Amino acid sequence: MLHDEKQDKSVFVDGREKAPMAATETMYQKEDGSVDRELATNHPMAAAIPGTPAAMVHVQQKYGTKSLERLLQPAIELAENGFAVTSEYTDALELRLKAVQKWPSSSVFLDKGKLPEAGWILKQPDLAKTLRSIAENGRKGFYEGDVAKTMVKDVQENGGLWTLNDLVNYDVAEREPIIFNYGDYKITSSPLPSSGGLVMAGIFGQLEDQNYQDANEADRTHLFVEAMRNAYYKRAQFMGDSDFTHDDGRWLLKQSEIDKMASNISLDKARPSSEMPLLTSGSKGTQTTHFSVIDGYGNRAAV
Repeated sequence: MLHDEKQDKSVFVDGREKAPMAATETMYQKEDGSVDRELATNHPMAAAIPGTPAAMVHVQQKYGTKSLERLLQPAIELAENGFAVTSEYTDALELRLKAVQKWPSSSVFLDKGKLPEAGWILKQPDLAKTLRSIAENGRKGFYEGDVAKTMVKDVQENGGLWTLNDLVNYDVAEREPIIFNYGDYKITSSPLPSSGGLVMAGIFGQLEDQNYQDANEADRTHLFVEAMRNAYYKRAQFMGDSDFTHDDGRWLLKQSEIDKMASNISLDKARPSSEMPLLTSGSKGTQTTHFSVIDGYGNRAAV
């Protein structure tokens, strides 16, 4: 998400990962129709086409004031010279240790095949080489040439679906943000295919309907939980990739829709789960990473 302070305009740059062209609806299903979790999470078949490099180059070229070489140099130096890992790194790695240890490249992230201790120096020479390729060649430095060929070869040799065409044809989209108000605040967030903006708008809209600010602490907790349940159920029911569903979900911002969700909230009890049947199965991921930056002119980016 980018905001131009001078023009008072925000734009959402969509660099989300995309499925390779050879992907199918049933590729993670076993013969009995159940989902193969290992294939869907810990296998090259689970790898989508990366969008972050293309998005970063797009933003630099269209909105940036510094060169890619200047912007990427600190990251290149960290990857090349290494940095001391923290306990957060080791804790996160421990959760996925068995999955990581299966692959030869785990030698980069482990200390002689074992979980490193805080303070261990992590060096990533291949990452430095990749970042340098992007710095010198822009998006072609990742989506074409040696880097692309190396990635595709590795994915295919291990059973994945990537092709060079998948990488070459990756495109970035600029989308209109989700904008809504809560009290005196104007909130700008991401549109589909990211569900965050619509879900957040649904939650805050319900809280306003239920006079959240005037409630006591116990009722606030109850209202917040119920508003989240309602909004996330709407996500499971209606939200998808608008490039394919041709539904941007903005109808969920209508006050009438907010009122419908809020009408399901009672201060006396929780909404029965039977009214919101499970539409997906499996545990949710916990790998969301976010950073926000603002410059001296008030321009800002949330990534």
